[in-house]
Amino acid sequence: MKRRNTSVEYAIDETINITLPTDTFFYNTRTDAMIKASSYTITNDSGLPVKISIDGFAAELSNSTLPSDFALNLNVSGNKVTTPSAKLIENGLIKVSNSELITLANCLDQYSATDAAITSGSPVNNAAEFTYGGAAKASKTLKLGYTLSLKFEDVKF
Repeated sequence: MKRRNTSVEYAIDETINITLPTDTFFYNTRTDAMIKASSYTITNDSGLPVKISIDGFAAELSNSTLPSDFALNLNVSGNKVTTPSAKLIENGLIKVSNSELITLANCLDQYSATDAAITSGSPVNNAAEFTYGGAAKASKTLKLGYTLSLKFEDVKF
């Protein structure tokens, strides 16, 4: 089965096809401890629903010692969210667990074979938004780098 969405034609098979940003940013300032970040979109272009989980979060070796009050969360919104806010850093230490975040519908907006496939328009349940939140008081400017690893598992019909 094939589905045409704008100028892309999707083959409905078991291949996992996800669109997501490869670089994301968060920041705060010395005068405002709250972490700020853009909202980022993750989209499932696959023929099957996909479960998304955190698979790891690691600091770059060049990172400075973090403030002891540093807290960082990954915040997820969308349909079928399992963990709306996952702790990445707490009290200046990485505290990530391999949490399931969300299940996205397939490119036809289906979570199961019994769901009606969309025949016109764009799917809405195959995408989610994520951002970062938290806080940290810093007396000097720090440039930090992290790698967030996500795990994608197809959900069989």
